[in-house]
Amino acid sequence: LPLKLSYYPTVSFLVPCWDEASTVVATVESILYVNYPKDKLHIYVIDDGSKDNTWEKAQKFKNHPQVTLLKKENGGKHTALNYALQYVTSELVISFDADTKIRKDSLLYAVQYFNNDKDLMALGGAVLIESPKTFAQRAQSVEYQMFSYTKRMLGFIGGVLVVPGAFSVFRKEILDKVGGYKKGHNLEDLELTFRIHDHGYKVDHCHTAIVTTKGP
Repeated sequence: LPLKLSYYPTVSFLVPCWDEASTVVATVESILYVNYPKDKLHIYVIDDGSKDNTWEKAQKFKNHPQVTLLKKENGGKHTALNYALQYVTSELVISFDADTKIRKDSLLYAVQYFNNDKDLMALGGAVLIESPKTFAQRAQSVEYQMFSYTKRMLGFIGGVLVVPGAFSVFRKEILDKVGGYKKGHNLEDLELTFRIHDHGYKVDHCHTAIVTTKGP
């Protein structure tokens, strides 16, 4: 039975894309299929100056009531996320990679953490490798599972060091308080997590909020 929540906050998924033509449709569809009230969930797809036909592929959703398509010049992932943030009015904001798929109940598990703890400001999900086949993918699959376990342990002591860029959930108010994304040498997720910790706010990890991503 799917989880029932006492409260369903509004949620925005930010999906920055740079040359993600082969994956963006499956990613957006996976979000649209999650168990969550349709009127509480919106997706912003941001084409960060792709050189391929990402923008054309994304047009599949141009008339979808839950999807907003945005396009900008290439500036890096942090600029794409910040570009979308100016449109966001939801209570929770999710940074989500365009080559990632979310499992049906993962959003419910993540939101439950926020419902249960009003002091929680940022939450990382568990990022696992989708059907690993090659040696490198299998090795990375084990590594990702270990990451998830370690973060779960760190969560118990309030020591989660990074919420993964592939799937991280924030209260919108914390982004207003500490500022949006910064360059962070392509580690914008780490930089933002550190900044939230630095301001004395709570960060946690949810091992049941699972998403899968492509291995190398």
